[in-house]
Amino acid sequence: MFKNRDAIGKALQHIRQARSVTGQDLAFKLGVTQGFVSKVENGKLRPSIDYIERFCKALKVPAGERKDLLGMTKAFLLSFNRWGSEDNTLGELQEAAFKRQSDASKIEAYMANLFVGFMQTEDYARALFQGYGLLRATPMSEHEINVALKARVKQRKILNNSAKKITVVLGEAALAEWLFGPAIHREQLMHARNVVRRAELDFRILPFQRTAPLQPMGSFMIYDRRLVEYEAQTMCFHFWERGEIEVYGRLFDQILSQAVIGAEALKLLDHYAGLAKSEAAVLRVVLPDR
Repeated sequence: MFKNRDAIGKALQHIRQARSVTGQDLAFKLGVTQGFVSKVENGKLRPSIDYIERFCKALKVPAGERKDLLGMTKAFLLSFNRWGSEDNTLGELQEAAFKRQSDASKIEAYMANLFVGFMQTEDYARALFQGYGLLRATPMSEHEINVALKARVKQRKILNNSAKKITVVLGEAALAEWLFGPAIHREQLMHARNVVRRAELDFRILPFQRTAPLQPMGSFMIYDRRLVEYEAQTMCFHFWERGEIEVYGRLFDQILSQAVIGAEALKLLDHYAGLAKSEAAVLRVVLPDR
């Protein structure tokens, strides 16, 4: 884990001040606001690789120093612990996700075996957070889960923004796998159906029988084709590099070409909702409430 969140910002500030360049002058050179420069230097914003490259070019940073800055930045970006408690609470991470979603005008999401956060029911999200909490050395408290849940539910607001272009593709496994039991899963499926019918959303499903030329190895989201968020079990990687964004963009386009939409997608939702309903009914007979 990259511990010192201020290290990159302090290094950038030191280089700027050593060259007698004001924050305002640097902002002008980089085409950003002075507030943006200040937040990066104070550790409130994480600089992208592109920002570091432009910074080094604008201030004529020597090759060796540039290499160190890039290495430091990459180490920080690739050490963002998605579910850890050392640096961020789960609630703070959900608020950060909401901020990214709110700021983006175009969101493209591929979820291999889970429903995307802003489409989740409260019970589904709670079960997910509780599951991730079990991976930690110290289990999350009920209060922490509730705070995170509140922030996750808030993410639904982006679906009401007609100015946003949101495309969601779910792998059929997200519909078929009852990760949290049939009752919670059926509720999630029915909720998703309602969201699809009323929200400003391009919703599609990638069936088991239709695989893209290059099958995705995990879930990811693309924001404005400028940022990629890729989730692993314990980490969330963010990519700003143009080449990597282009790779994920092409991958998403391939997925879209194979995914079903409209009546076909709704038919799949209804099919798995029916299966979950039947299983839930069987469980109520076999394991009656006491």
